[in-house]
Order: sequence, then structure tokens, then C-alpha cells
Amino acid sequence: MIRALIVDDESLVRRGVRFMLPWEKFGISVDGEASNGEKALLYLEQNQVELLITDLTMPGMTGLELMEAVEKRFPRVAIVVLTCHRDFEYIQEAMRLGAIDYIVKTQLESQDLDELLERIVKRMGRVKVRELEATSSQIPLMEKPDESSKQDQLLQAWSSLQWVIVAGKHREIADRIAEFVLSWANRKAMLTSLHAVWVARLPWVAEYEGQARIHNASDWAELREWLKEFQLNVQTRLRNMLYSEDILSLILRSLDEIHRSAGQKITQATICSELHLSRSYFSRSFKDIVGTPFVSYVQFVNIRYAQYLLESTNYPVYVISDNVGFQDERYFSKVFKEKTGMLPTEYRISLRDSSSTPQ
Repeated sequence: MIRALIVDDESLVRRGVRFMLPWEKFGISVDGEASNGEKALLYLEQNQVELLITDLTMPGMTGLELMEAVEKRFPRVAIVVLTCHRDFEYIQEAMRLGAIDYIVKTQLESQDLDELLERIVKRMGRVKVRELEATSSQIPLMEKPDESSKQDQLLQAWSSLQWVIVAGKHREIADRIAEFVLSWANRKAMLTSLHAVWVARLPWVAEYEGQARIHNASDWAELREWLKEFQLNVQTRLRNMLYSEDILSLILRSLDEIHRSAGQKITQATICSELHLSRSYFSRSFKDIVGTPFVSYVQFVNIRYAQYLLESTNYPVYVISDNVGFQDERYFSKVFKEKTGMLPTEYRISLRDSSSTPQ
């Protein structure tokens, strides 16, 4: 069972949320309640909690302040916020702090509670996009008690593509997967996930056979061979661009920063300052190596992040628009349709339709 804690300064709200939602149907056990942020933190210190449901506008420590504290001290706790219609400015900040969804307190009877809880549980089962964005492929793996946690660590450690320019690095990835991922099916799933992250980083790597080879592999030796070929193909193409290894590494590092900052304002000037490169040289080398201009690439990443938010939350389109860097919702919808072929609302409906289609 997923252990949950409800935090709200109003006891009637706590009871309503606790008893009106079919928690147990979705494997959630509401084990505790707290009337303020301080009591919530004390409860978290003394009890195992996987899901925190918190009000945003409490006296004393606010819900946002509680979220910041939980993010620092209990980073593996998922957070859902309780809110009213007028609180959408708080929702925007809650999203930035990592909230996975929200519950409208005044609409408990009218909301589709089954759909809401199903979405929350599904969201908790995923690795957050930003948890896959690591600044380096050298992040040490920590011991974890179960295989799924180890897989999360591997995804985080190898999401960056900087490893491809280091000869023979594919062997280290393969060895780590073999060491920490025991089942054959999970090893294939791990490489499938890694390949998807690498394609998101550098879209042209999709030209090299990936998903089909992984899917059709019959043993671990085949997957190791594919990984070796993948590195060689990408490495050869990068080196044929006639940039030094240092520049290649810096550009790949910039991709990590852009993905890690998805939804936040990031400029070419900021990146150039961090990398100690002139804007003109960075602009030219970025386009040559990545295959698209910097501004277009940032837009591509933000639209992907918007797709993720449309799928994994029920935030209104205008909230998502603001949180992926668009000040104008109509312009966001226009760009989203140009990139995906659908308006944001159509995209969200298509996801619901596909999830409800019998398999």
C-alpha cells in the first residue's frame, strides 16, 4: 500500500478528503493527518510516507514552504496539493516545486475521483522527467533495496550523452546494467528507456537503429553489441564534424542543462556564460552538432515537457503554458499544434481516449 498523509488546517477538509475519495481501491492507505506544516514534518520524521496531500494556504508554514522542506528532507515523497479555484497562482508555484497533481477542495463531489486517483498512482509509478536529467554520466550509484530503485539510479546516471565521446564507455553502461538489473525483461526495458532519453537529447541519433534492435534482441550479448555499435555510430558522426572533443563535450553538456531546466527561462547568454564560450561560436557549433538552432531546440524541449504535463497532471492549459515558458496561451497552443499536429486540449483528450480503449 502507498502510505499517505493529509495536511490541512481545517479538520472538516481533512475528513472530507480522507473519507470521500476511494483511496484503498487504488492501493493508497491514508495513515495520518496533520493540521499544519510543522506537525507534518514531525510526522514524516517518525513515519514512512510515500504520498503527501497538502493544502497550500495554511497559517504559519504555508503549503509551498512545506513542499520546499519536504523536497530537501524527504525527496522521494510525492506531493499532491489541495486548492480552491482562486488558487491557480499557487498551483503554478507548486508545479515548479514538484507537485504531481492537485485536488480542488470545493469540487470533491463533482470531480471524477477514480480518474484522479488512477492518475496520481500512475504518476507516482513513473520516473519524473527531471529525475532523468543528470549533469554527468559519472554520478555514483547508491545502494538501493530494490531493483526498480536501482533502475532509476541507472537512468539518472546515464541520461547524459557525454559518455559517447569516451572510447569504450559502452562497456561500463552494460556492466552496470548487468550488475544492478537482474531480469532479462528489465534489462531490455532499461535500454529502451535510455535510448528514448538519448533521442530526446540529440534527435538525430534516432537515425541509428535502436528500439527495434533492443526489442528483437534474444540475449544480453546482442544488447551489449548493439550498445557498442550505437556508441561507435554516434561517436563517428560527432568526430566527423571536426570539432574538438572539448567543444563536443561542452555542447552535450549544454543539452543536459536545457533538459534539466525544461519549463524555466534559459537563454543562450546564460549557457555561454556557464561554458565560457562566445555567443557566435556557441550558436554556430550548437547548430552544427545538434542539427537545429538553439532557440528551436529549447522550444522542442519545452513542448515535450508540456506533453508530459498534459499526460501526467490535470493542470489547465494556461497553467502549463506559463510553466513551459510561454506568456501567451494562444501562442503556446499554436506552437504546440505546429510541433505535434494537435492542440493541447486535443492531445490530452487523445491520451484519455487511448487509455480507455480496450487492449
